[in-house]
Amino acid sequence: MKLTQKQRDQLWAEQWPYSEARISDEKSARNTEIFKSNHYQNAQVRYGFA
Repeated sequence: MKLTQKQRDQLWAEQWPYSEARISDEKSARNTEIFKSNHYQNAQVRYGFA
């Protein structure tokens, strides 16, 4: 999705962003041959309140 300049400007409040993003990785090793990796991305994008 491509945002216009106006939409990009509306992602920010007067002093802080409206939007939030959280990215986390979980990695674990069961033994020397089995590895597990989980990647999580959560975002809340709010705009249009200006």
